[in-house]
Amino acid sequence: MNDKRTFSRWKKRLLVDLILEGRTASGFTSDISHTGLFITSSYVPNLGDKLRIFLQLPNGKKVGCDGTVVRKRHIPAALAGSEGNNGFCLALGGYFEEYSRFLGSLDHVRPGA
Repeated sequence: MNDKRTFSRWKKRLLVDLILEGRTASGFTSDISHTGLFITSSYVPNLGDKLRIFLQLPNGKKVGCDGTVVRKRHIPAALAGSEGNNGFCLALGGYFEEYSRFLGSLDHVRPGA
């Protein structure tokens, strides 16, 4: 499979609060980029759902972003390992200055590391 991504990705574990239609849940990022995030969570929204998320940055600041669920992963408990088993990819729906500033601080770190 060809990788069509145009932006670097970083392996980062950040706490995420998810808000969808008045419901809240939490999870962790496992992969982040300028255009989206992969979030592991026991709550996996439907494809096409629009979410509001709040990322807990390492400095303690919470950053809000909006996006659309474009991919999801569900692994049955019997086959799951210790890593996050269920999750989804959230395509960001715009430019979020604080989030972009955080990613800019990672530019000196090798992507994917």
